[in-house]
Amino acid sequence: MIGGSKLNKGPARAAAPEGPTRAFLTDEATKDVVESVRSEISGATPVIELGGIAAAQKRLGADAAAALIIVDIGGADDGAAAVADLMSVIDPTTKVIVIGETNDVALFRSLLTVGITDYLVRPVEKRTLRSAVNAALKPPGTGETAGKQGKIVAFFGTRGGIGATTISVNTAALIAGEFGARVAMVDLDLHFGTVALAFGLEPAGGLREALERPDRVDTLFIERAMTKYSEKLYVLGAEEPLAQNVTFDPQSLRALLSALQASFEIVIVDVPRGAGPMQRHVLTVADHVVVVSELSLAGVRDCLRIKTMLKDSDANARPIYIASELSGQKRAPVTPNDFRDTVGERLAITLPLDEKALAQANAANKPVAEVVKTSPFVKALRTLASELAGKKVATAQQPIWRRLFHKPQTLKPAKA
Repeated sequence: MIGGSKLNKGPARAAAPEGPTRAFLTDEATKDVVESVRSEISGATPVIELGGIAAAQKRLGADAAAALIIVDIGGADDGAAAVADLMSVIDPTTKVIVIGETNDVALFRSLLTVGITDYLVRPVEKRTLRSAVNAALKPPGTGETAGKQGKIVAFFGTRGGIGATTISVNTAALIAGEFGARVAMVDLDLHFGTVALAFGLEPAGGLREALERPDRVDTLFIERAMTKYSEKLYVLGAEEPLAQNVTFDPQSLRALLSALQASFEIVIVDVPRGAGPMQRHVLTVADHVVVVSELSLAGVRDCLRIKTMLKDSDANARPIYIASELSGQKRAPVTPNDFRDTVGERLAITLPLDEKALAQANAANKPVAEVVKTSPFVKALRTLASELAGKKVATAQQPIWRRLFHKPQTLKPAKA
């Protein structure tokens, strides 16, 4: 494209492919694109010829070593079947990039099942081809996060409307934008999720398949399923039809999160309200659980219940409790001291309502952290972001972990 996690690290990687790069194309325009990136791709010295998949089937076999094959299936009666035949005779370590004429999801999925690396639609852009080839030829276990497991941070709101999603989105923006970590932002509300909207994006549509078919989840699948917001921040979400029920084994989250951990330093998961298997699974395996509550009797009650659930399930992390005033509604009078005495934990921070900054961010389709960096809301949240990122805030502030055991320094007193 992210320790202490109980997730498996996934299957062992195959050995790096050896040999030249061979391209079997059907048109001069694509040939020119391949030629143009020849000198820019490490290890790639393409041997190019026209003839497409038919030429590839004629030239290649188990005795013809190749690190990468780029093959165009244009003109083939059954492109997927032709590729399957080709895959059966070439070396298993050879990477294959297929070029086709149509943007067909069903075709792409059928090609994935026979082991191709990527599928590109003609006309092929130079940067798209370069990215696909570099990803295919990258040696196993390399890259800026190679050998590392990123942290999983789950955000969970005790009540609806208190801004848990807004808080998770802005935390992700701060960690990526100000602290320079690679962040994956995952919205697990497949029907009503708003994370992508908060970034002004449209979901790429791969989240449901990742959860229903975890056997297909790998680095290339993740890259296709995610939507890029910036060089450091990617979003994974969905907008499934309301008439369709989405069911999946919560254990499939294990494969998805593990794949994300391998590529990102921080995986932030916006967990929808509920007490189902999915919520319990994410909260249990997360390295950090941020519980967003309001200072109300219902909020205190639910924080107690979450604390009990995490303790009983042998969760990885001790929860971090933060108070949100984003709902703007006055509830029963509960003070930070009341919260501490009842829950047995101190609030790490209290996030104030800044209606003007929130309105500006909504109008710009961007996080508050990027639009109004001096907002009291952002200033309070920056401390949490710095601790989750493992980096210091530019201005001296008390560490959040110390606030768990000492009186919190909120930007303004809790509402009575």
